[in-house]
Amino acid sequence: MAEYNEWVLPRHQEIAERVKRAEALLILYINKGAHLPDTSLESGVDVLSLDWRVDLVDAARRHGKRVALQGNMDPSALAARAEKIASMVRDLARDAAPARRYIANLGHGCLPGTPVEGVLELTAPVQSLQRTTAVG
Repeated sequence: MAEYNEWVLPRHQEIAERVKRAEALLILYINKGAHLPDTSLESGVDVLSLDWRVDLVDAARRHGKRVALQGNMDPSALAARAEKIASMVRDLARDAAPARRYIANLGHGCLPGTPVEGVLELTAPVQSLQRTTAVG
């Protein structure tokens, strides 16, 4: 964490200051950064993207009023059956409810060998949440 604070955080803050926020939200995802959600809040971003190792309930409770949250779904879950994927999406939305906004997404990109069917099965429950709860 000390290295992030010294070397990376100042660059993240500089980028956040330069982005024209009226044109786009700034999303920060730190690969292998599950230990950095508290510190990365100081970057000045609008959305904090979380990998699947971060406790979403805790992040939403502690940080969700300050930034929107994104992600947190284990990318290996896309190998599951459609019903299980839909259940995981609902659980993520429930866990993120204290946050001002949640963007349903993986907690990392698709892994090599991810079944295309799993990616397709993720789409319907996410779209359903968008229609019913304004999540996403």
